[in-house]
Amino acid sequence: MSEQKDGMAATVPTPMPLLPITSPQTVELCASLPLRSNDVFICSYPKSGTTWTQHIVLSLLVKSASKGRDGGGGGVDDLQYSHVSEYAPFYEVDDHWDSQARDLNESIRTNHNRLGRRVFNTHLRWDMLPSTMEAGLNHGGNKAKFIYLLRDPMDVCLSFYCHLSNQMEGGYDGTFQDFFDEWINGDIAFGSYVDHILSFAPAFVDAGDGREILLISYEEMLSDLSSVVRKVARFVGADVTSDEIDELLPTFSFGHMKGDLGRFQPRSVTWKNNFQFLRRGISGDSHTVASDREREALVNWFDRKQVNSKLEATLLGQNDSALTKFRDVCCAR
Repeated sequence: MSEQKDGMAATVPTPMPLLPITSPQTVELCASLPLRSNDVFICSYPKSGTTWTQHIVLSLLVKSASKGRDGGGGGVDDLQYSHVSEYAPFYEVDDHWDSQARDLNESIRTNHNRLGRRVFNTHLRWDMLPSTMEAGLNHGGNKAKFIYLLRDPMDVCLSFYCHLSNQMEGGYDGTFQDFFDEWINGDIAFGSYVDHILSFAPAFVDAGDGREILLISYEEMLSDLSSVVRKVARFVGADVTSDEIDELLPTFSFGHMKGDLGRFQPRSVTWKNNFQFLRRGISGDSHTVASDREREALVNWFDRKQVNSKLEATLLGQNDSALTKFRDVCCAR
């Protein structure tokens, strides 16, 4: 549990360690924000493809909104974003909230109004996210959209280590071996990878409370990006044609994004040594770094936490496709 004074003579517990940019008061605000029927939340444990998915979702929604504005699909310049956080901010950052008004800050609300809907990225667990519909906004039975991203846990661990080792706020100064041990124990920011995925598993049976959820993996984005983008477009209700998706696909490549790094490097923290946030964009990177000891510890950890049996208890016979994807990505060691 993490605790921090919120400046109002109260100490609010949180269920996992947080970065210094997130206070428990902000976590409480995040949980209580009234949902709207066209909200989109991009959810993940850190380093699972969040920024990549932000770019895909925003590109689809900007294209869709632009068509609606000019009536022809030619695009509207004022909707083009110079950084993904302009329209899809990091949800649990203190500076993104007006704590007195108990609402998002004015600049975020302005940008969301320009886009015509709210988009966020978040590393909070499922039970820490908002779950009630705002009165009068659930038109036609539409639900707020949540996209959950999975990625191979050892790749996540290595990528998170590289990230925090080069981040000033809440950064990490030890070796990868030290980081791995703390990560296994849930002592790193955002806590346990296992606890995170298990918190989301029930959502794929019945999200409820006006929420709908889509499960995708980093590995399937690498292997068949076109299919994933089309799936995302349908899920978020983007008004885009197949040809328009084909035109956008090259801009979703790792090389293209790395060549336009200024649009994606997080601004909520500062970086050491000119670190490039988009590092390699591959699967299996951890195989060259993780030792046999760490790979064995990972298997034992999943066994000890009974991850497979808990996923089965939640999803077997209820959502077998989600169970298969969780197993393939998280449990196949």
